[in-house]
Amino acid sequence: MGWTERFLHTAFYANVDADDLLRHVWGGPGARLRQLDKPLPLDRSPDFLLVCGEEVLGRLWDDEDESDFPWNICLFEPGPAFGQARALFERLQRAIEAGRYDEAREAGGEIEHRDIRVVLVDMPATPDLAMGLQIAGRWAWFRNRPRSMRG
Repeated sequence: MGWTERFLHTAFYANVDADDLLRHVWGGPGARLRQLDKPLPLDRSPDFLLVCGEEVLGRLWDDEDESDFPWNICLFEPGPAFGQARALFERLQRAIEAGRYDEAREAGGEIEHRDIRVVLVDMPATPDLAMGLQIAGRWAWFRNRPRSMRG
């Protein structure tokens, strides 16, 4: 039994709507965040960089006020090079919102395949810290990748 089947099995026995649960797991806090309009905290340095290979695609500031365990929630400022990745993140969001999780899995896989990753600002050579990275507008959110899974 794969993780999706185990998840749905658990949802059934917990008397929880499986579609709502899947949307929450896949989408995280995205629906709530898209309703918020917050300025970038430009008075402090960013906490993370979004990179593709050696190229910086954007900057991320951790937003502890919007924290939603297990998600790290960040304000996101795209850089000029983000255009090459924007369509992938938009495709991922559309798939999740429509409940097309196989398509979402493909889009997420393509993001990882292209070596788009989140790294510490002061240690850009660190392995990818993010698992399930999503970006929508000014917001980015991800779960911490366990150390054993950092490549």
